[in-house]
Amino acid sequence: MTSFEGSQVNVSTGSGNNEVEDVEPSSVSSGSKRKRKTSFVWNYMIRVDIDGVMMAKCNFCEKLLNATKGTSSLRKHVLKCLDDHQEATHSTNTLFDPNVGKSKVAKMIIMHELPLRFVEYTGF
Repeated sequence: MTSFEGSQVNVSTGSGNNEVEDVEPSSVSSGSKRKRKTSFVWNYMIRVDIDGVMMAKCNFCEKLLNATKGTSSLRKHVLKCLDDHQEATHSTNTLFDPNVGKSKVAKMIIMHELPLRFVEYTGF
């Protein structure tokens, strides 16, 4: 095996038997290690390999950004996209619901002992 993911290594012997041997992390050669995704931006983006270049695709706007030189530009984009997404979500939640309006008018008429014709007034 060329990469060491865990603490066990398969060792092939001449007799064809494969044995599992425990290896201490310090005895494993460092070689090329993959960096862990530690930035919060990876909660909102996915990695995409395009022609050998590592790119990040935004989950909100699906824009492709270069992900080879760190995550600072990705972080700025995610924060902007999150703000835009939250504004769009909040503006759609303020739609008028006619059933709620009817029940509030009925409660107002009962509470203030208004005549039922109140809803027919031009000022209302």
